[in-house]
Amino acid sequence: MKPKYPTDLSRKAALRALDFGFGWIVHPITFGDYPRSMRSLVGTRLPNFTTAESDMLRGSHDFLGVNYYTARYVDESTSYSTTNLSYTTDCHCNQTTEKDGFPIGEPTAVDWIYIYPKGIRKLMHYVKNKYNPPIIYVTENGVNLKGYLAWSFLDDFEWAEGYTARYGLTFIDYKNGLQRYLKNSSLWFKRFLLKENPSHSYDLHVSY
Repeated sequence: MKPKYPTDLSRKAALRALDFGFGWIVHPITFGDYPRSMRSLVGTRLPNFTTAESDMLRGSHDFLGVNYYTARYVDESTSYSTTNLSYTTDCHCNQTTEKDGFPIGEPTAVDWIYIYPKGIRKLMHYVKNKYNPPIIYVTENGVNLKGYLAWSFLDDFEWAEGYTARYGLTFIDYKNGLQRYLKNSSLWFKRFLLKENPSHSYDLHVSY
């Protein structure tokens, strides 16, 4: 989540958006309760933990698995309903993919995903500084970083996008006998795992 404007309102809205999207799950298993922003805005609609439940939850995780796909601009919501309350409005945040007519990153074949590479570094710093988990695994992406797991080895079937979204490290040509081609990302990933310099241009015409 990236503040849309360099103002306190935008910065606080971006932090709330993280609380509602990430802290909703991670805060209880780290500190034994929901984030203060959620307690304040959701009120009695948010369940209360007993002392025993809080004690059981606090520090109960062995690692955090973090998925990172894209980023959003976040700003303070100036108008929100006080009667039709829901998860989508409780945060008092407006999330957008554009600022001044320009997208936050390069569009992709998936309409909600924009390429914003620096976001994963910022997210890792945020998670480390706020929750200090024992281990972090970066999952589905296709700090004491213990593992980096790509999503996935081959182009696969996605529930929402079917075969139109290509998350694999290997391109599958569905129209020509399922021929497979290593993508630049697969060769980058190989060099990354071998601790070589991944900054390199590759020949895509590698098949098997």
